[in-house]
This record gives sequence, C-alpha cells and structure tokens, in this order.
Amino acid sequence: MLLLVIFNTFSRGTWLLIPFLLLLFLLLLARRELLKNVYIIFLVTAISFLVGRSFIPALAAADFRRAAYLVILGLVLSFAGALLYEIITRIVKRGDAEERSRGILVNIIIVFMIINIGAYIYYAFTTLPALSGQVMPRRLLEYTQTARPGDLSFESRLDMKITALRIFRDHPVAGIGGRGWASLYHQYQPLLFYTTEVHNHYLQVLVEAGIIGFLAFAAIWGFFLATLYRLFPRPGDDPEEDEEAERRWILVWTAGVSALGMGLHSAIDFDLSLPAMAIFLWSLLAVVRGPMQADPSAVLVPSDLRAAAAGSTPAATPAATPVIWFPYWGASLSMVFVALLLIFPAYRFSQAGMWGAKGAQQIEAGDLFMANEHYMQAVRLDPFQATYRADLAQLYSVAGVNEGDQLLIEKAYYQAAAAAALKPYDPVIASKLINVYQLLGEKDRAIAKADILLAVNPLNIANYELVMELNFGQALALLAQARRPDAQVRAETMIRAGAMLDESVARLRRQYPAGPIYWGGRTLYYSDRISLRVAQAQTILEALTGAAPRSTGTPGAGAQPAHPAQQAQAVLPHAKEVLRELAVGQKGGETAGAEIKIEALIWLVAAAHLDGGPDAAALLLAALTPADQQAYIAEEAYWLVKLLIAEEGS
Repeated sequence: MLLLVIFNTFSRGTWLLIPFLLLLFLLLLARRELLKNVYIIFLVTAISFLVGRSFIPALAAADFRRAAYLVILGLVLSFAGALLYEIITRIVKRGDAEERSRGILVNIIIVFMIINIGAYIYYAFTTLPALSGQVMPRRLLEYTQTARPGDLSFESRLDMKITALRIFRDHPVAGIGGRGWASLYHQYQPLLFYTTEVHNHYLQVLVEAGIIGFLAFAAIWGFFLATLYRLFPRPGDDPEEDEEAERRWILVWTAGVSALGMGLHSAIDFDLSLPAMAIFLWSLLAVVRGPMQADPSAVLVPSDLRAAAAGSTPAATPAATPVIWFPYWGASLSMVFVALLLIFPAYRFSQAGMWGAKGAQQIEAGDLFMANEHYMQAVRLDPFQATYRADLAQLYSVAGVNEGDQLLIEKAYYQAAAAAALKPYDPVIASKLINVYQLLGEKDRAIAKADILLAVNPLNIANYELVMELNFGQALALLAQARRPDAQVRAETMIRAGAMLDESVARLRRQYPAGPIYWGGRTLYYSDRISLRVAQAQTILEALTGAAPRSTGTPGAGAQPAHPAQQAQAVLPHAKEVLRELAVGQKGGETAGAEIKIEALIWLVAAAHLDGGPDAAALLLAALTPADQQAYIAEEAYWLVKLLIAEEGS
C-alpha cells in the first residue's frame, strides 16, 4: 500500500531515495534475517508494479471500486507470497536433512525466486522499454527522466538553496526568526518563484534560527547516529544474548532507517515543516532510544543505582557526582504536563483558524456583522496571527467608510497597526493594508506599504505598477492642492521605481541571455503602462523645475508663452519621445491599448504646450489626433497644463 502511495505522489526525490534506504536496511540487518527481507522486498515491489499499472488509471478515471479491488488483490498476493516463504521454510525444517542441508535448500529456493523476480523487473524496465508500459504507466517513466539540470523543479529548488544561503550570509548568528523565509526570500531570489518553504529543512533552520539553531538541530542527528552505533549488535560470549540483541536490533534498525529516510528527504523537501511529520520523526527517534532506557546496562547508570533497583546493597564506593533517581511515574507525569503545554495552544491555534475561515465565508456572503464576530474570536484565540488582524482592518475600513462610523475607522487603524507590527515585511499583509489605507484615504500610508511590497519582491511587475499608480494619483492630487514640492517627491519616487525596474530587467538579460530558465508569474519588462507613468513623472519634474516655457492659453488657441525658462533636466525630450510612441501605438513594438493611447496623447500635447507654447500643441494635436477627438484632447491637455504650472499656494 505504501508503494502505491509513493507511485501516486510522483515525487522523484522519493523514488531515488527508497532504493537507497532499502539497500541500507538490508546491509545492516542480522545475517539470519537478510534473505527473508530481500525476498519480501522484491516480492512486494513486483506486486506493486503489477497492481499499480491498473491502479493509477483507475484513480484517474474516478473508478474507486476497481481501485479498491486492486488494493485488496495486492494485499492478498503479498500475504500469499509471504505465507509461501514461511510454509517452505517450515517444511524444510521438519525434514530429515541436517541443519546445514536445510539451510542450503532454503537459500537455494529463496535465491531462485529472487533471481526470477529480479530478472522480470530488469527485463521489463531495461531490455524492452516498450514492455515497461505494461508494468507502469508511461507518464510515470517519462516523469522520472525530468529529474535533471534544466528541469523547472530541479532549477527552482537549486535556486531556493542559493537564496537561503544568501539570507544566511546576511543573518548568520540567530537567523531571521520563524517564518522569516516567507517574508524575505523574494529580496534574494535570482528568478521569480513562489514558495513558503525552502524545500530543504536544514537550510530553513539555518535561515530562521541561524548557526546556533542549526548546530542544535544537527546535534539531534548526531546523538541519533551515536545511539544506533551503540545499539548495533556485536558478537559476544553468550549466544542467547546475541540472539536477543539481534531481535532488538531489527526493531531499532527499522525505526532508524525510517528516521534516516525522513531526515534525508527533508534535505530536498519541507517534510519537517509539517507538525505531524515532525512529531512522527520524534516518535521514531524515541523508538530507537527505547532499548537504551529498557536495558540499564546500555546506558550510563551508576552501578549502585542498578543494585538499589535490584534490591541489593552496593559496596561502598566513592561517588564523584551525586545522582538523583527519577522514578518512572515522575517522568510520565512530566511528559503529560509537557504534552498539555503543547496541546492547549495547538488547540487554540486550530480553533482560531476555523473561526478565521468562517469569517472569510461570512464576508463573501455579505454578512459583515457575523464576519466581525468570527474574526474577533480568531484574534482572541491567536492574538499573534497578523492575518486575522489585517482581515479585521479591511472589514472595519469598509464598514466605517460606508456608514461614516468614526469608531469603526479607529478600529481599522488599530488592527492595521497591530498587523503591521506582527509582520512588517510580509507581502500578503502589506497588500491587505494597502487596501485598508486606500479606503481610509491615507494615500501616504498606502504608498509606504507599496514601497515595502516592492522592496520585498522586486521581481514582481505588479508591485512596480502598484507603486506607479499610487504615486501618480497622489502627485496629481498634490498638484491640485498646489503642493509642488510634495508632488515632486512623488514624481521622483516613480522615476526611481522605473530605474529599479530597468536595472532588474538588465540584470536578468545579462545573466540569462536566452531568457530565464523558469519564471513564476508575469514577465518582468517595461510595459506600456509603466512607460507611460515614467514619462508622466518626467514631465511633472520638468514642469516643477521650471525647465519648459509656460503659458496660460488653451492648447491650439494661439496664446503666447508667458516666459521662457532654462531646462533643468534633460528628461523631457525622452518623455516626449515615449509619449509619442505610446500615442501612435509603437512603443516597444506593442500595440498600446486605447486608454493608454489617449492618456499618452493628452500628456504629449500638454508637454508640447509647456515646451513650445499653444501653437506647438495645436500642430501636434492636428497631426496625431482624429478630428472627432481633438476637442476632448485639447480640453484635457489644457487643464493638465493649468495643473502643472499652478504656483505654490494658489
């Protein structure tokens, strides 16, 4: 059944790891158990291949009854094969042959069966590849061939490890704290990918707990391996004790190989980030450690304590170090107490998640009152989860603005501040808080959160667009209020964001001339909308620095320039060139959308008016604008010119 599960996971790491673990398991088994386990492994593997050939298609077709029959068939065949081994073994042992002859006969039978099974598998998968499709689905075979450099999964996981080492380089001692990877990895990644885990638990510990936490985690594995070494059976003088040690070793080694498998697989995946998997691993480690606790001779317990436990009086020996005897009932009570310490907060966090999910459902249903109740319950149970507080902030901001309730608005501010304090660099929280501050009319705060979002993930083009849109809207609002220095700051922020995008695109082109190996989202490039916003920012800066002639006449109305001015920056020609390309739909070889064309034309006419006066604007208007749109474009450009040349305080 486990092999059927492994087939269906399509986990190439597991497929590579399982044969190695089975081989390791066999190498360190007791000699008397080796052949039996080899036989069972080959038997079950062959049956799983045969059953899996039909089982996977049955699941894909949602034919669960047939899939269940196949599972039962596989169990029956596996049990029958194991029973056959026991029957043959017992028959041979009851014969008249000497013990040595019996052993030889049993080994011949087992080797014969192993050769048959091995030859069948080898023939099916190597000699005739076409036949392999009769044993395993073709997709499974093709999928195994992609675990190589150049494959998206392989390359992205390699980049995850590189990213983790870069973060560790900047935070080597104590790391960046729990869940820190999810907040910072976008700043260090070479290409855009999305994952909340490193897919390597050792590197995740290194990133989030630093070298101190990593050494503590590595020490666990060190003591585990030392325990296996101490419990490995070694020949002694007493055959009965040797046999007992071998029987005990079977249990220890089975749990030990399982723990090793989880430890090795966690180097290529995030197994141990799942609490259930971590608890299971800890239980396996306890199974390995168990015999040392059950056998006092296996651990460093003073002889006088062993003698006291046996009821005899030890000889008087000097004690170098006093030892306190801790009874088993005391250990049990301690474990129960520790378990309660874990279970109680875990239960609260689980319930908080349930109430948070209910709150989201109530928002979708439009019941804001019940949504508030559910989210408040989630916050009460888990006050350190920023997501619930950010959701509450969005809820309060919507309700407060719609109802004009100042109390709800104050609650929105409070929950937003609490969420930001808990996770100041989390991109999901930042996105939610941007919505909150926009609803509350806090444009500057929304822009500050957008800046954080861009700094956290500079490879996501949507973050550049968001920064551009928010700063552009605020720049126009500030110009309308004649707050020219503040508007200039917003325009400069847009220019810096454009330069940052240009630098990121250039870096990607240098590192990947043939294009990125993979990319987890929209392409990073200078889009038409971003080009428009940067050109608009350049035009605003040109107007605010007094570099262009100014006029108060309507474009095309024949008004004369008010006065000429020296050009402070050499950006306006570039801005006019970009605006012209967008207006005629030639920017970057793209066909600009109608909305972008019209907006670019308005700004181009306004820039021409600022640069050459109303006559230059009129000529440009007549050359590029259809007759039925000239009046609208002229009017919009006129009001834009008035906005750009408004004096401070007017």
